[in-house]
Amino acid sequence: MLTRSLLLYLSILQLSFLSFGGIYPLWAFIEDEMVVECHQAGAKPAERDKICRQDFNTIFTLSYLVPGPRLNGASIVGYEIQGFTGMVLFILAGMTPGLVLIPILMNLYVKYQGNPWVKNFFRGTKFGIILVLTGFLANILVAFIHGAFVKQVMAAGIFALTFSMSYFFRINPLIIVMVGAAWGYIFL
Repeated sequence: MLTRSLLLYLSILQLSFLSFGGIYPLWAFIEDEMVVECHQAGAKPAERDKICRQDFNTIFTLSYLVPGPRLNGASIVGYEIQGFTGMVLFILAGMTPGLVLIPILMNLYVKYQGNPWVKNFFRGTKFGIILVLTGFLANILVAFIHGAFVKQVMAAGIFALTFSMSYFFRINPLIIVMVGAAWGYIFL
């Protein structure tokens, strides 16, 4: 039980470090790592430490309906996989990167904030944020469309559209996200 719990914590910790800065990219990683197809409603997955796609989609949707951090939904996935222990491990693994990296990064930023490389880095992160949000939104859209070619074309099209709107037309990324959300609300 301890090694199984440790493996679960380490896999979520790895995903948390990769998605430092928010839960949105973590959802896609959780889906890739821990979601399997179950062909009967209410069925348990054959693999240990996995969750059925139907249950994951339900948890994902509910986590966006309740107020508070999106880690709530991830903790429900942990609960579904390994009970109370899994829930606590998901929460701890989700918090660890912030507790470790924020003090380190803050000290580095204070020390080097006048450096032109640092200033340019933070200007460039706007586009990184747009790419992450674009990938997240594309992942949601693609979940509803199950063709591999269609997935690639849609992701490339959304990426090209958001990048060109931000880079060439200098549209604020927040406006791009709001328009994308409105589009999804109206047409999906």
